[in-house]
Amino acid sequence: MMMKTKFLKSVLPISVVTLAIAGAFSTHAMDKASDRMVERTGYEHLSQQEPCVARIACTTDPGDPCTFNGAVLYDQLTSVSCPNPLNKIQQ
Repeated sequence: MMMKTKFLKSVLPISVVTLAIAGAFSTHAMDKASDRMVERTGYEHLSQQEPCVARIACTTDPGDPCTFNGAVLYDQLTSVSCPNPLNKIQQ
């Protein structure tokens, strides 16, 4: 019984530290994954009757403006609001 107690007292703290480090690395990896490109449908402003018409996939990453037939495309917030310009997906 004495040997088992000594073993647990020495191994348990090491196990806890190892789990904590593994958790920290996995959390950091999730943060990096969220920094990657966010793909959004690009919407074109046509008229008052059709304020946001879906066109092609764009991204929120920095880059050249996302366009469709020369028109800059935007991110849709509501069915009548597309205020944020999007960028081209870089291949």
